[in-house]
Order: sequence, then C-alpha cells, then structure tokens
Amino acid sequence: MRNIYYSIVIILITLTTCITYNALAQGSIDNFNHQEFAINEKIDGNQIIEVLFKERYLFNKNLIRHSNRIAQLPQTRFILKGNQSVITFDGHDYLFNNGQIVEIKGVQLSKAALTAITERITLLDRIQKDCSESVNAEYNRENRDLQYIKAIDRQYFSALKQLSSITANIAAKARKPNASITIEMAMAQINIPDVSVNHNKENELDLTINDIK
Repeated sequence: MRNIYYSIVIILITLTTCITYNALAQGSIDNFNHQEFAINEKIDGNQIIEVLFKERYLFNKNLIRHSNRIAQLPQTRFILKGNQSVITFDGHDYLFNNGQIVEIKGVQLSKAALTAITERITLLDRIQKDCSESVNAEYNRENRDLQYIKAIDRQYFSALKQLSSITANIAAKARKPNASITIEMAMAQINIPDVSVNHNKENELDLTINDIK
C-alpha cells in the first residue's frame, strides 16, 4: 500500500510540474505577443500586392502604347517592413518582428510552421523587390536590354502571384483541424526559385536560380 501511495504522490507531483511549466511557457508567449509587441504599423498585404502588380502592368502597357517613352517608373518596396508591424493577408493578421513572422492571430502554429512560412514569404518579398529594382535600373541605362527586362519582369509577377497564393492557402488551411501540421506540410511542398539578377560587363543576362523546398 505504501508503494502505491508513493507512486500516486510522484504522479501528482509530475503532473503538477508539467501543468505549471506549460502555463508559464504559454504565459511567456502571450506576454511577448500582447504586451511587449508594440504595433508600429498595420499593413494591408493584399492591397500592396495588388498595387505593385497593377502599377508595373500599367507601366508596361503604357510603354507599348507610347513607343517606349518612359514616364514615372513603378515603385520599388518591400511588402514586409519594419522591426515590428502587423500585415494582414486574407483576413489574418501576421505579426512581423525583426525579420520573423512570430504569430498569425487566431491560428495555433508551431515554431517550425512559423519558420517555414517566414522563409517562403520573406524570400518571395525579396525576389519581387530585387526584380523591381533591377528592371527600373535597366530602364535608366542608355542601351537598355529588353530581353533582360522581359525575363526579370516575369520573375517579378510570378513572385507576387505566388505570394498571394501562399497566403490564401494558409487562410484556407487555418480553418481545418491540425492546422499547424497541415500548413507546415504545405510549405514543405512549395518550390521557390531564389533569383539573383545581375548584368556582367558585356551587358548579358546572368541568372542564378537555387530552388528551395
């Protein structure tokens, strides 16, 4: 009987310790997200993607109509910016802190799932900005390379489309059971070309593409 009593006591102590630890851990996460996280800016991510896409599309269309006469170049910017900001995609608030997505409000996600989302979204954001800057710089050259511009424009539009697709997919899967695992698995299946675009001295196209999964 004494052995049974001691066993019960040990089990109760273990359970109490686990519950206390989990409560403290959850409290620490909540403390960071809700108390220490100062919202400096809230951004409509879908609207920014739409504006960036539309601006360059209309710029290209206007260029064709007016015999390559360049007016104002489309804007170049990161979609995710600032040390601490909230960016909304498809009705979900993404908490962005020091280059990382630390939470998607209303969706329980593991650290691994958040890391996978961060890697894809920030990479696509960098690709679209790099492509936009490269094309704008090429338009300012005296002897611009139109084939280069077309190639990088395709990468630019592709990055914006894939970013919209990923965030829409996350929103759809967030409503399902086991959302964290489902989203993490979905991120693992996405291939994104990491595009570095440079001109060499002969003004030839130099594309370096590294696929990540």
